[in-house]
Amino acid sequence: MPDVEIPKEELMAIIEEAMFAPNSTNLNSWRFLIVTEKEQKEALYEVSMQQPAVKGAAAVIILLGDLTAYTVANADEISAKAVAQGTMTEEIRQGINENVSWYYDVSEEQKREWLMLDQGLVAMQLMLSAKDRGYDTVAMSGFETEAVRKLFNIEDHLVNGLIIPIGKAQTPGFETVRRDVSEVVTWLD
Repeated sequence: MPDVEIPKEELMAIIEEAMFAPNSTNLNSWRFLIVTEKEQKEALYEVSMQQPAVKGAAAVIILLGDLTAYTVANADEISAKAVAQGTMTEEIRQGINENVSWYYDVSEEQKREWLMLDQGLVAMQLMLSAKDRGYDTVAMSGFETEAVRKLFNIEDHLVNGLIIPIGKAQTPGFETVRRDVSEVVTWLD
């Protein structure tokens, strides 16, 4: 990905589109850390298996999940907006809040699993939105988690997901090969 600039407004629009991805109880648990400074990208490159896309990207998005999203206060804040916009009834809002209170008894390990699912959905949506705007992306899970956390002072309640460089590819990606669909589908007849 050669150096290309993506205006901040366009990156924000890509992320805004990505946030329409489905997510657990609409808790909007994703957080996006945007790295654009050359020195920061170089430091990230060193703890990301020295993958060239990190250095050459216009921006690198570090996708995080927020463990504090699983609260009634968070659910209420989001659903109150939906009620105010007329897209949700007060009755549904109260039901969602009651459902979310169940999350208090769920283990942190389970919450982390949910965060990873939500991050996968928003990452896919983000990558499709970027492609629709003419940008290339790559989803990277190859990085030193603790080194990235330390490098960017990531708070404990935020869970690392993926790193997504975004920009323009120097060369087209290779054609992807997948298993035959019959190898991955089981019919329960």
